[in-house]
Amino acid sequence: MSGDGIQVLGFPVTSTPFLHAWWYVALWSREHVLLDTFPAWPDAQRHWTTPHPDREQHHLLARRDGDPVGAAVVRTVGRDNPHLAFVEVYCLPGSRRLGVGTALLREAEHLALGLGRRTLLAETIAPPGQESPGLVFAAAHGYRRAGLEERKSVDLAATEHRWDDVDAEVAERSAGYDVLWWGDTTPDDQVDRVCALYTRFLGEVPLGEVDLRPESWDADRLRETEAHQAAVGRHRLLVAARAPDGSLVGYSEAVRANAVPHRCGISGTLVVPEHRGHALGLALKVRLHRLVRAQWPDCATVLTGNAGSNAAMNAVNDRLGYVAVEDGHQLQKVLPPPPSG
Repeated sequence: MSGDGIQVLGFPVTSTPFLHAWWYVALWSREHVLLDTFPAWPDAQRHWTTPHPDREQHHLLARRDGDPVGAAVVRTVGRDNPHLAFVEVYCLPGSRRLGVGTALLREAEHLALGLGRRTLLAETIAPPGQESPGLVFAAAHGYRRAGLEERKSVDLAATEHRWDDVDAEVAERSAGYDVLWWGDTTPDDQVDRVCALYTRFLGEVPLGEVDLRPESWDADRLRETEAHQAAVGRHRLLVAARAPDGSLVGYSEAVRANAVPHRCGISGTLVVPEHRGHALGLALKVRLHRLVRAQWPDCATVLTGNAGSNAAMNAVNDRLGYVAVEDGHQLQKVLPPPPSG
């Protein structure tokens, strides 16, 4: 596809020159993003070229007069959300307002529709409580805000002094519960319990109007996911709350990439509703912070994100010293069906 000197190309991830150009454009298009979350090149290449058992990705590169100026990707998940595609669009600062983003988005939407995906979900970052060029661009192309996530970060060394007081509080409020933990591989005797928590996760966390449906987890899916994480050079620490009857009733999980050892991110935290009110969220997060310090001593920063409406988890994060850095706006668009015939 071309026009106004702009050419949008798809390419296989095995094409290292194209993939590196894609990574470069995406990296340098994020000058407004404050949290350091974009993968370093070795991690990105390994992640994008390692097949995932339930996800596909389709990369697009925009060139203007032969030079890479924009990038987009369409990501799909097959098992539980076959209606949905995730779309990302990037444009180098010096090439904006020239039709590059529009050309990429048009091609990405066409690609998603060809894959049978009519509900598109995108995200754009803005300073807390403010607008951003990405929000204006998305609105001009028919995307509406369906959810808002507050992005936060905590310096572990600077907030470690809080942990003893938190431990004293949760010891009293969570009497009768205990906290288990493990690393990359879930113990065999906990697999079914962890799958039950993962299955409940998307049905329990606030999603706003985002049409993201709950996932169904079983032992095969869990082991496939753990194997994929190992293959792409990522590691996990998981803490789980155990009720007096032996069931797992909550968890919090941190993931760290080998290529970026100084930081990790919280991939999910949940306490099931019937066991809330016992400070289990606080117990899980403080234990996870202690484990990160002990198991990954070179990891200085933890990143997380929570819906603004999630008062309980935001209170936990405030208690542990997380600071709001930026807003992640979840944007959604439903494409019309393709013409028949």
